[in-house]
Amino acid sequence: MEKVTMLIWQFRDDPAVVQFMAQFVARFSGSRSTYDGIEFYLPQIAHMIIHLEADWDEAILERFALVIAQQSQHFALQLTWILEGAIEDYQPETVEGKPNPGYNQLFYHRCITLLSNIERCVVYGSPRSMELQRMYEKGDISRDEYEQMKLEDRLNNAKQITTHGANFRNLMQRMKDTKI
Repeated sequence: MEKVTMLIWQFRDDPAVVQFMAQFVARFSGSRSTYDGIEFYLPQIAHMIIHLEADWDEAILERFALVIAQQSQHFALQLTWILEGAIEDYQPETVEGKPNPGYNQLFYHRCITLLSNIERCVVYGSPRSMELQRMYEKGDISRDEYEQMKLEDRLNNAKQITTHGANFRNLMQRMKDTKI
């Protein structure tokens, strides 16, 4: 996982490379060793999600994080804590009500959106997940088929959520641009 994280950082200006690496790791995220590596590098991954993807058209790393968060509530909780800390760092005012010198509107809104998306993935999940569970329990699909279909469902759920967020961001940007 260290090499993957380093490659993502090294090629951070090339979304195609980052997307390939994120998809590669997401496919193996069910294994304990892969998950442990992802968890160890979570602060670095969160930093890249907040700061690098702010300028990208695709939410590649965010989707990756949402897939992992759907698999592990522990991961989702840790990422939530990191985002809560980042929200405090980038919010418009300090807790005392004074202007925050570290305020960054883009990163602040990015963290709020990420937090909301994690909640949507983890709390509400995908409607298909229950159907897959029933199919597996009835013996309609094998364990391998169940695991593969569950991963594809998580990937699809993360893509739907981030695509909706991108559409919303684009709409808000167009509204902002027309007011100027």
